[in-house]
This record gives sequence, structure tokens and C-alpha cells, in this order.
Amino acid sequence: AKESTELHYIDLKSSKDIQGSIAEQLVCISKRVDKLCYRVTRCAGYWLVQTNNMGTTPNVSLKACRIGEEKDSSSWLDVVNTENELPEVMFTGGDGRSLDGVTIFSPPRDENNGAPLAYAVVTGREEGIPRIWILEFAEGDINDVTLPLKASPLHVTKSCRLEFDETAYDCGIGGNRDNTLPYVTISYDSLVTPPSHIAIPLSSPEDFEARRVLKEKQVEGYNKELFGCERFTVKSRDGETDIPVSMVFQRDALAKNNGDIPVHILGYGSYGASIEASFRSTRLPLLKRGVVYVLAHVRGGGENGRPWYEEQGKYLGKKNTFNDFVDVARWLTDESDQQVASDEVGRGITNPSKLSCEGRSAGGLLIGASINQAPDLFRAA
Repeated sequence: AKESTELHYIDLKSSKDIQGSIAEQLVCISKRVDKLCYRVTRCAGYWLVQTNNMGTTPNVSLKACRIGEEKDSSSWLDVVNTENELPEVMFTGGDGRSLDGVTIFSPPRDENNGAPLAYAVVTGREEGIPRIWILEFAEGDINDVTLPLKASPLHVTKSCRLEFDETAYDCGIGGNRDNTLPYVTISYDSLVTPPSHIAIPLSSPEDFEARRVLKEKQVEGYNKELFGCERFTVKSRDGETDIPVSMVFQRDALAKNNGDIPVHILGYGSYGASIEASFRSTRLPLLKRGVVYVLAHVRGGGENGRPWYEEQGKYLGKKNTFNDFVDVARWLTDESDQQVASDEVGRGITNPSKLSCEGRSAGGLLIGASINQAPDLFRAA
């Protein structure tokens, strides 16, 4: 069922003799409760639980319970980060940071060297971009009056959000089949960087020099140095919402900015699906001809977590999808009345006679609504 979850497990390493049927050996982590969805990952004698908190939080939160002590969701405790002076809950399920998955690594430990119990590689989204965090775990009671709830003994002692040279990119974790290795292999590409696989050392993920590119796709005739990309936000017409925008261009073309650059803008904004700032060789013929290619990450997609779709981009909120797309187009043509953005990147680089737009499948609805709302804003669709 998509609206609720019930998971069971069998402890194959138990010292007890397995007697009776398999069904009798199953241990339930939490019985099915209406609207409660969860999934678990084993970590150093604990279950790391990713849960929707029965729908009380917009995104998934991260909790933990000791294996063998599970009874129901009341035994799940918050996973706290203690690396700062004031401990904080890592993934609360709130708006700012969404959680997609957790992969555990347990390389050989040297306890005398202060090695962590385990590492967790967490994937999710923050600031509209796919993110990867690497967490180090330890065990010990957390008693802090500043915490609203009791914290799990399994806690984070160090966290690192992976950063990259480019501001607009796509990243994720691939099939790491050996979780005893001291590094994690991730996939990475951007609007200007072809897909690659990079080995990130778990103990020093922030060290760029320690990273190793294992493989990178070769694109014949492509020179990355000739192209650039930017990530910025545009204020929507409500004056509150920041619409993420990704832009890729040939550097020489953008340097000649006179408000008359041809621009092609792409949008989707449906079903909680995200348009990532990934590499596409099919864009190169346009870019080499001086066209600036823009991705508008409008509401209805999943770029800013589930609320970007569930609360602001469907049903009566569906009009936000169309309004956002038009607002981004007005920013690019300097017809926007909003004076606030992350910076002035992209503002007024084109005019309606040089602006085309595209949307496919459900994005076709977006384009139809946008050109009807602002027919004088686009030259072609």
C-alpha cells in the first residue's frame, strides 16, 4: 500500500536456534498505521528509519531505533548532529531539506584512531539542487535541554555536504556493491560537464584533491572551457517565492549581452518530477549558435521537495506552475516588476522577439497556458 507501511525482518545472525515456521521468526518494526510510511536501513546495530511522520511533515525525516527494541513508531528517536556546540536534528522533515535515501558504509575500524562506528551517505535535495551528505556516526546518550525531543544514542559526530566547482549540477550515488570500502562512488554531471563517476573518500569528503575521477564520458568535438553555467533565483509575482533557474551558454555569446541574445526556455512542473541541471549533448548545436538555454524549475516539480508539488503545484495551486514560467520569462526580457533576485544574472538578456519556449508531455500544458497568459512574451513555442 502506498498510504502505509509494515516491515518485518528475520535476524539471520541470532545465536538462538530457528524453530517453527518462518512467519513465527518475523519481527515487526512497526505495525501498519494509516498514513504512516517508512523504510529502514541497518546501521551499527540500529535501524535508521526514514519516515513521513504520518504526513505531519512536508518531507521525510530521519530517526533511529536499536535493533531488537523496536515495537512501534514511538520507539523511533531523532538522529542528532553533535558536531556543533548546540546539537541539532539533521533531517527534521521540514521544508528546507528533503531526504531521499541512505546508504551505509562500514570500512574496517581502528578504534584507537577514533574511527566512526559507520558512515552514512545520504541523498536528498536542498536549495533546489540534488545533494549528497556524508555522515559519521557514534553511539552515546544525548542529553541536551535545547532539543525538543529525546535523541537517539546513535548520533552524527561529523557531517559534510558535498560541494562542487559548478553551481548548477546533478549528482547521485550509484551501485556501491562493497560497503566495506573507504570511499563512495558517486555520479556527477552538470550543464557543462559530461557524466562522470567520482570516488569520494569517506574520511575526508571535503578534500577536492583526494577525489578521483574514475570515468568520464567523452563527447567528440566538445570543449568545456568555451561554455559556462549559472544558477540563480527569480522572485515570483507573489513577492515571496524564489523560483530556481539554471542557465547554460557559450561564454562569448553571453559576453556580448545587448539585450538581444536568443534564449530558449524549458519547463515541466508536474507530478513532483524534477528537471535536473544535467549535461545534454543535444543542446550543443543551439549553444554553438549563440543561444542561451534556460531551465525554469517551476512549482509542480520536485526541486524544492514535496511541498513544491503537493502544496504549491497541483490542484488549485497548479496556476503557480504557469505563473512561475511567465515570471521567469519576464525576468529574462527585463519586463519583471520584481526587483529582488539572488543577483542580476540573466536579467534583460533577451527580448520577446528572441525568446522561444518548450515543454513536453505535461510540460505541453505549461506551454499552452503560458502563451495564452502572455502571448506577446514569446516568439515561438
